[in-house]
Amino acid sequence: MTDEGGGEGGTDYVEVDVEVDEATRVVEGWLETDDVDGFLDELGETGARYSVAGQAFDASRVASSRHLRFAAAKARRAFRGDENVADTLAMEVMLYTAGTRQISRATEVGVRAGGCGAAVSLTPTPDSGAEEVPEEAVEAVEDLLEPGDVDYIDVEGAREQYEVTDEEVEAVGERKLELLVLERTALLEVNK
Repeated sequence: MTDEGGGEGGTDYVEVDVEVDEATRVVEGWLETDDVDGFLDELGETGARYSVAGQAFDASRVASSRHLRFAAAKARRAFRGDENVADTLAMEVMLYTAGTRQISRATEVGVRAGGCGAAVSLTPTPDSGAEEVPEEAVEAVEDLLEPGDVDYIDVEGAREQYEVTDEEVEAVGERKLELLVLERTALLEVNK
């Protein structure tokens, strides 16, 4: 699939073929809470009710909604091929999104206490047999967030989270920062 043109959250996509999970939906909004565990419990209950794997990310720690859908495609493929590392699809999505097999490092891209722009990926679970996320699941997650636009990762965030070097940014330009982050997700599959 090719994503192109003015993306969300200020991201300009560069026309590049990237396999994204068409079934995955990304819900964006503002999360204002001091009880992250309570929020994640509610998200888990929503996931169980609608047979979807829900995973919440601090939007400033991921490149774009396309990044989340790309990671979901990789995670679903790992589960279908019985090559998953994590016990749950939601955690496998987080690992691919973070570009690491270390759960402690992967959780750094998750939502945090206080306030943050949140991007929640919703993916049909392998046992659901569904090819799309029910609209009711999307609405339930929207109810957990305050409406609002989110800002996705910037150069400094990418350098820190995904170890993107100055040389890489200079070579491809800031406009293609998302592609450097997607490369980290793709390399995780290769480096199993």
